[in-house]
Amino acid sequence: MKMFSKLPLRILGLVVVLLATSWSINAQEAARLRLDGLDKLATNSAHKLSFDLNGRLLQLAIRALSSGDANDPKMVKIREAVQGLKGIYARSFEFEADNAYAAADLEDVRTQLRSGTWERLAGIQSKKDGQNIEVFTMFEGDRIGGLTVLATDTRHVSVVNIVGMIDLEKLMTLQGNFGIPNVNITLPIKIKTKP
Repeated sequence: MKMFSKLPLRILGLVVVLLATSWSINAQEAARLRLDGLDKLATNSAHKLSFDLNGRLLQLAIRALSSGDANDPKMVKIREAVQGLKGIYARSFEFEADNAYAAADLEDVRTQLRSGTWERLAGIQSKKDGQNIEVFTMFEGDRIGGLTVLATDTRHVSVVNIVGMIDLEKLMTLQGNFGIPNVNITLPIKIKTKP
């Protein structure tokens, strides 16, 4: 008889776990941007980088990093940064002439980033260099579940979309690795408050 009295609690627990898993998977799917609309930029570009690292390939990369030199501080930071990631997707285009692409070419990505799930974290503009760097985050509860960097200048377009649980401080160590460009974004200094 006791077995039957615990059955509803077990079923309820299973339902909660399934719903949480489903919500987490849906949040991860929402964090992944559709970047195929950028493919039209390839026709005018001199160089194109297309990078999709997810699922088994990402796990293989994490295992490869784990088997590296355990004492190398850079490798330790990279391993820690990629631990909660589910995918890294990048598209980068370089053009031989200034203004070889139109702002409308990025509208599909911008439309996705304007959805209610994404929040703009930072924007950096340089009129001198024509650079524009925007950083967007997607929260999953109180943690970052997705990050997108959109970087453009007169001859370059780069979009990096990172899906998974992200620690921003650790993520900054990935710049220059996995197709993630160096965008020279530094986080604000943490101010300690007195208790």
